[in-house]
Amino acid sequence: MAEPSTSPVGRGRLEAFSDGVFSIVITLLVLDLRLPEGDVDSAGYLVWKILALWPQYFGYVLSFLIVGIFWVAHHFIFHHIRRVDRPLLWMNIFFLMALAFLPFPTTLISRHWAWAPSVWAYGGTLCAANLLLNAMWRYATRGGRLVDPSLSPELVRDVNRRSLRAVAVYVAAMLVAAWSPRAGLAVFLIVHILYILPAALDRHWTPKENHP
Repeated sequence: MAEPSTSPVGRGRLEAFSDGVFSIVITLLVLDLRLPEGDVDSAGYLVWKILALWPQYFGYVLSFLIVGIFWVAHHFIFHHIRRVDRPLLWMNIFFLMALAFLPFPTTLISRHWAWAPSVWAYGGTLCAANLLLNAMWRYATRGGRLVDPSLSPELVRDVNRRSLRAVAVYVAAMLVAAWSPRAGLAVFLIVHILYILPAALDRHWTPKENHP
C-alpha cells in the first residue's frame, strides 16, 4: 500500500497548538467566577453572597473536569497516531473550535441552570466535540492510514465504543433535562467523575510511543 500523503506540519506541532487551545479554554472558564455585586456591610453577608455563587462554582468544576477528560482523550489518540496529514489537521481544528465554545454554555448553566435550554446547549457542545474527536480517530485508523500497522483492532473498536457511549450519555442527560435540568446536570457530573477512574484502555499506553 502506498505511503499516505502527510503534512509538513508534524505531530508535535499539532499537539503543541492543541495544548495551547486547551490551556486557553481552561483559563476562560475561571473568568465566569466574579466577585459578588453590591455593597457588603458584614462578614456574614459576604459569606452568604459567596455561597450564593454555587452555580458558578459548579459550572467551573464540571467544565474544568470535562476539558481535562478531553485533553487526556486527545493525548491518548495522538499517543497512537504516528503521522498527520492535511485532513487530520483540519479535523483537529474543528474539534478545537467545538471545545473552545465550551465556556459559553458553561456560563449558561452557571447563570440559568434551572432552564432546560441551557443544559441542551451544554450537552450539544459536548456531543459535537466528542464526535469530532472520534472522527479524527476513525480517519487516522481506517486502513492503518496514520497509525502503526500493528495497532490492535481491539483498541480501535474500544475507543470508538467508549466515544459513542459518551455521546449516548450526553443525549440521555439532555432528555432528562427536559424533565429536570438539575437532574440532567447531575448526570453530566456523575458520568465524568466515573471517566476519571482507571479504564481498560489504560493498558494500551506503551512507553515506546511517548515521544513525538
